[in-house]
Amino acid sequence: IDVSKSSVDEVSALIRGQIGKPVKIGIKREGKKETLFFNVIRKTITINPVEWRVIDKKTAYIKISEFNDNASRGVKAALAEFDKKNISNIVFDVRDNPGGYLSSVLDISSLVISEGIIVYVKDSKGNITSHSSFNSVVPRQLMVLVNKNSASASEIFAGAVQDRGAGKVVGTR
Repeated sequence: IDVSKSSVDEVSALIRGQIGKPVKIGIKREGKKETLFFNVIRKTITINPVEWRVIDKKTAYIKISEFNDNASRGVKAALAEFDKKNISNIVFDVRDNPGGYLSSVLDISSLVISEGIIVYVKDSKGNITSHSSFNSVVPRQLMVLVNKNSASASEIFAGAVQDRGAGKVVGTR
């Protein structure tokens, strides 16, 4: 099937299928006559949205590119390493983070923000639900880096850190 005029979504739909089943994909490169064929096995792709590193003896850095299902696992692993090294100053970078799942940002917020309200959510009928942290957390000094592309769950995280006095937010609105 020639998909050269198809959208990414249309091509993805042709490739997707039952996990573990093979699919044959042909690629024709510009300027080449032959088509390269690849047999690949369908798998679930897991995206790790968390990168982290130790900056110095007191400070560490965590970049969260998206609040997806895997984000809290990555942050937990990073915090465990920082705790082993007695690092309590943590820079969270949510610049260019488009957001993600409310459950993910709540899980991560509960790891670094002590007991209390994280966010209120108002539904389309005007009903308000509060979401809170019920954890007592290791005291840390937090800094959250934001920019104009920090959206949705990123804003919830930054706002909760600031409003609850867990740290400071730095960057552009």
